[in-house]
Amino acid sequence: MNNKDMPAFPASFSQDSSGLTTREYFASSALQGLLSIFNEDGGYHIVPNEENAVYMAKLAVKAADALIAALADSEV
Repeated sequence: MNNKDMPAFPASFSQDSSGLTTREYFASSALQGLLSIFNEDGGYHIVPNEENAVYMAKLAVKAADALIAALADSEV
């Protein structure tokens, strides 16, 4: 099993590996940051629509994959 497929928050008391994978957790964190630009109080005036949402979701997954690759490269 690759690191990206490992549980983000494994429970040592259970054999059940349900829940978010590391990749899903990183992607959701990245997406949260990307979606924050829709906050008009921050001075951004981007209209949230389906096209923007799909783009940001794909970008979040790419960012998660890049982070996993960077972490793998830095392992000793």
